[in-house]
Amino acid sequence: MKQIFILTILLVLNSCNGQTQDKIDSPNKKSIITNNNYTKINFLDEKYKKNGFSISDNLTGDLYPSYSYLDKNVGAFSVNFIGKDKEAQYYWNINNPNGYFSKAGNPIDIANDSPKIRKKLELQKEKYYILVSLLDKKFIEKYDNKTQEFDINKEAVESIYLYENNKWILIKEIKEKNVPENSFSLYIKLISEYLSQKK
Repeated sequence: MKQIFILTILLVLNSCNGQTQDKIDSPNKKSIITNNNYTKINFLDEKYKKNGFSISDNLTGDLYPSYSYLDKNVGAFSVNFIGKDKEAQYYWNINNPNGYFSKAGNPIDIANDSPKIRKKLELQKEKYYILVSLLDKKFIEKYDNKTQEFDINKEAVESIYLYENNKWILIKEIKEKNVPENSFSLYIKLISEYLSQKK
């Protein structure tokens, strides 16, 4: 079990109709009935962005923008914006002389400049996949209302959703213990597998 904070809960900005479907598509193109309300959540709703956009991972590794939300009655999730091509991905690299971090200033402050990150994503939203990594509330234990710290059940599973054609598609469920600290490579792999299965 591990303890985490809301800003490091889990590691995209398009207009979205409210989700009201009771079914979601799995990668094998079969529909599955869900016993929860997650297919009805509009993860892109403004209320989930109240903690702001940021670029995490301590400014090392492959970077991408995201925002996180935690509610002990829902669970914890992060909404992640992953570039569709190498150019969009490289834009967020701290060493890119023409990228997001190319302007003078403290990199940590720049990484947490939510309005700037949001504006960039709004201007080029078609260049990004939007992925949600969701930890169901049933896997959250010993939640502290004051600090928002909690433990994760050892059987915890992350559900990964991809936003496509104005709906959320469950593309994978992965045991929390198998999710790497830097999720970028995992997200790229899952997107690639999902898209190849659609062909």
